Amino acid sequence: MEQNEQMYYLRSTANKEIVLSVCVIKDMETQGVYHRGIAVRSLTDQQNKVEGRKRAIARARRANGSKMSSSPVQTERVLRRMSEVGIDDVDFMKFKSTFCCKLTKFEQGIMDATEARIFNGA
Repeated sequence: MEQNEQMYYLRSTANKEIVLSVCVIKDMETQGVYHRGIAVRSLTDQQNKVEGRKRAIARARRANGSKMSSSPVQTERVLRRMSEVGIDDVDFMKFKSTFCCKLTKFEQGIMDATEARIFNGA
């Protein structure tokens, strides 16, 4: 069994306030299907990159393990927070834990670069 690939990224405001943590898993058992986990930091949360990443990883793994999307996102709150980091299209964020997701252009660019680096032995 091949190991799944994981990729993480953060989105921050102009003053470096982390708003969004994302983990995308490439499921090697299902011919490279992707699963996404997200953690959106609320205004009342302390900034904690490690905790956001842990939540995003757990949610991506939940989607992979359960073979279903779960935990719908509170759209109004998310729209406000995402506008702070310049994300206008939140269609990819319907669930905190998304099974069989389509990558955004941003995510695809990261995955392509990662795969090229792995292929080239870097």
